[in-house]
Parts: sequence; C-alpha cells; structure tokens
Amino acid sequence: MGNGSDEAIDLLFRAFCNPGKDNVILLPPTYGMYEVSAGINDVEIRKVPLTEDFQLQPNEILAAADDNSKILFICSPNNPSANKVKRKDILILLRNFKGLVVVDEATSTSAMNRVSPRNWSISQTCW
Repeated sequence: MGNGSDEAIDLLFRAFCNPGKDNVILLPPTYGMYEVSAGINDVEIRKVPLTEDFQLQPNEILAAADDNSKILFICSPNNPSANKVKRKDILILLRNFKGLVVVDEATSTSAMNRVSPRNWSISQTCW
C-alpha cells in the first residue's frame, strides 16, 4: 500500500535493492517512473526493449539478468502503448527470473488473476 503507484515503486527499490550494487530490468517503452526511482535510489538500469508489437522478449530479458538483478518491471497494460503483454511470457519470467517480478497493472482490472508465485508483486491504482 502506498500513496499511488509511484510511492509503491519507490518503496520496492528501497526494500529490494542495494544502492550502487544492484540492478533492475526495464522494458522500454514503458512507464517513466521506474527509471526515475532507479536514479533516485542509485540502482543500475538494464533495458530490454519490447518487440515491435510491444511484447516481451523473455529470452533476452533472462540473458540481461545476473545475480544482482533484483526487480523486473512488467507494465501491463503497458504505458504508453496500452497493450497487455502475453500471459505465457509473464509466466516464463515468473518461473525463471530470480528476483522480484513486478506486474504493474495500474490501469487493469485483472490481467494475471489466478496466479500466485512466490516472487511477484502487483501494483494497481484504486479509484
């Protein structure tokens, strides 16, 4: 819980990342606050672009990760493209990414319902 998703995102950095040591994986184009919070918290950013149709690239994402990759941010529906990412790709990453997978559903009603792995967080905006 926080005062909006921006505060929750910042709290994730503070709780799970060591400044100057850890990294997070971002999937541009995506919500800009992830990069802002990384900068504020001195956390390295690793970017793996979405495909031309704004979908995840699970193999490339996993290849970009290392032992210091603490958070993977997946925005679905994505901001700014407004598309949902494929559920099967999110599940691949949930099974294989060693850090925390944050599925940011700020504008969604339930993209990932009925899934409850140990290493994920959902961010939603309540109206």
